[in-house]
Amino acid sequence: MRDSEHYLQDACEVYAVALLQRHAQKLKIAATSDADTKESAFWAYLSARNMGKADLEIEPGLTYISNLERHIPAFVQAVAETWPDARVDFIDVEAEFRNKKMRGDFMIKGSPIGDLAVSLKNYRNGARRPQVCSGTFNSFVLNFLFASTGVGTFQLPSSNTTFRGSNVKDRDAAIKVLGMAAILPAIHRLDELNQEIRSKFIDGDEFEFFAEDAFKESCGLVGNEGASLAKEILDGLPQALLKTRLLTMTGFDGEDEILLIEPDTYTDTLTNPVFRNLRKQLQDKETIVQVVRRGQGIGIDFTRGADSLLTAHVPFTINKNGAWISGEHYDGVRLHRKEGIELAYGQRRPKKSRELATSVNTYLDLQPTGIFD
Repeated sequence: MRDSEHYLQDACEVYAVALLQRHAQKLKIAATSDADTKESAFWAYLSARNMGKADLEIEPGLTYISNLERHIPAFVQAVAETWPDARVDFIDVEAEFRNKKMRGDFMIKGSPIGDLAVSLKNYRNGARRPQVCSGTFNSFVLNFLFASTGVGTFQLPSSNTTFRGSNVKDRDAAIKVLGMAAILPAIHRLDELNQEIRSKFIDGDEFEFFAEDAFKESCGLVGNEGASLAKEILDGLPQALLKTRLLTMTGFDGEDEILLIEPDTYTDTLTNPVFRNLRKQLQDKETIVQVVRRGQGIGIDFTRGADSLLTAHVPFTINKNGAWISGEHYDGVRLHRKEGIELAYGQRRPKKSRELATSVNTYLDLQPTGIFD
């Protein structure tokens, strides 16, 4: 994702709070009449990044802003109908919560609702199959074993001791403390897979220029082996640990409420009983989690008796991370400002290519759950 789109996403989260407050005022459920102040914060955010109204009239900003203006009024109306005597304010907490490693983009504060954190997911291309987390093969596995205290940093249970996942010695020692030394051979093989692709595509001259067929072949080989290793590790974990981590990963652990918005519709855990019931069932002690090999990755199935409640798909592959010059084709060479040298189209970027790594993304299949009906 380009920086400009990331800024627009963040800006629209600020705008969402202003819009929520404005419609709360219109419906006379707002405790404070400060929608104008909150909207000013939105325009200030854009201005500070050399952006403005024109960026909201073209894609991707147009869809992000249109989604909010189309569905936020209906959401606030649903809140008002659910709590007719409500007196609430909507507060932007995204930056504050992110610094505290907490989820939630805005808070609903007031009576009789209390203080509720809400994660806002605003999708340009639909919310039926959202991506809920990403990382490397190793970080995917480590997140099941340890609490994350930051990008690539983990904490031992019942301890203030932290370690970097990239520090093999400290990581292995932490896994031994858990009594899980048996998984270390599989962990070490995941290490090797990452190093092998880096040696192949970054360190030698063979792939100075991007070779699509060779890269695609490696994605398949590395992805399939990584997925088998990950399943082997997860199969050895206690069901309670596996389920707790997956509820957190998918956002269904109840830490915050969820508001999903897409061009066609929206759904939320506050006012939609089907969505609330889905989350309740996923957390139920009778619900179990099954991990299976599926395609070039693994599948995660939440089941309760004979009922399938939710399915997640986790493809395993390699992330180029912009290692080679792409985009619009050009002839000859051009100066690349960030790299500080002239590069041809398709040529490897000396600095950026160091970020090439194994990659997983986790996608939820929400369409069959009925929360959009």
